[in-house]
Amino acid sequence: MAPSMFEKKLRNTILMVIYAFSLWCVFYTVQFHTKINLFDDARNKTTDFYFRLDNLESEVNRIGFIISAEKNSSDTLKLEENKGKLSGNQKEDAHTSNLMSTNLISQTQCKHEYIVLILIPTQIIMFQRRENIRHAWASDYRQRWKTLFILEPTENRHEMELLSNEIAKYDDIIISKNYENPCKLTSQIRTGLEWAFRFCKFKYLLKIEDYVFLNVPRLFELISSNEVPKKELYAGSVMFKDPVDPTKRRILTKQGLKSKLFPRYCGGPGYLLTRDTVEHMINQLSRVKNIPNANAYVGYLALKSGIDPIHLDTFEKIKETNTCDYNGRVILYHPVKSNECMDKLFRASVHDRIS
Repeated sequence: MAPSMFEKKLRNTILMVIYAFSLWCVFYTVQFHTKINLFDDARNKTTDFYFRLDNLESEVNRIGFIISAEKNSSDTLKLEENKGKLSGNQKEDAHTSNLMSTNLISQTQCKHEYIVLILIPTQIIMFQRRENIRHAWASDYRQRWKTLFILEPTENRHEMELLSNEIAKYDDIIISKNYENPCKLTSQIRTGLEWAFRFCKFKYLLKIEDYVFLNVPRLFELISSNEVPKKELYAGSVMFKDPVDPTKRRILTKQGLKSKLFPRYCGGPGYLLTRDTVEHMINQLSRVKNIPNANAYVGYLALKSGIDPIHLDTFEKIKETNTCDYNGRVILYHPVKSNECMDKLFRASVHDRIS
């Protein structure tokens, strides 16, 4: 008996449903495997990044740096617990304590004792700017001064490869790993101060920004004169009654800093410290919390140490002009972002020195 029209339509409908369900199963399977592949790819990239960090660690060790990166947050929690125990008479001197107050990775010892140690916080991507500085004023003479860059590793594969090559070529990079994202620059300053005092011998520490030209001969004339004290020195271009950024005032309020004005501090482009001042500041690191303004933070460290900033006219900001004019009186030029201007100022400073 031939199937009726109704039975034909029912059979066709069932076949269409089965066909549609089969297509859906195939599509879902393809999507599932695609997600799995994407997950594996992301996992492989993450693994590759940490593998490159390990390679970077080996490269750093080869030139004298020691990296012991924190693998998880438990180390940071232990660090905070240990810092909490160091209170009152139990607090150790920064020179003798093995406890780190910052997320310092590089722990190499300086090869020489320097008159001036120069620290420059920077970003990993500023490769060319570091090259400009190295080829101008940063070159040392008879180990009288040493220039070091403070930076952090990133997850960018290409940048990490460039950094690895840079570390292999130069002996002037300090690596840190900071977790305080809103106060990253402040964390770099903390790291630099701690590394300098613990692992290097120097008389003066100069912190400057990475777009500054430094007139080294004028700097040595300054520290050789009677213009600045030889002890408890914190000097630069002093900021008086600098207003707190309203957008960041909430962060400061949470840390007990309710004033609408910062206490006086040395602003950009840099400031000069004696070794004993650095020691006083290191002893305050666990007591003064991070704030977004890195220079003002150092001012708080000085204030807690009972040290008042000294204003130096030669540290005032000098804006870069179209002609990039040289002024022999000025120690720091700010900002100097082009290689041409950096080279012109350097040649002018050399000519000024020998004329």
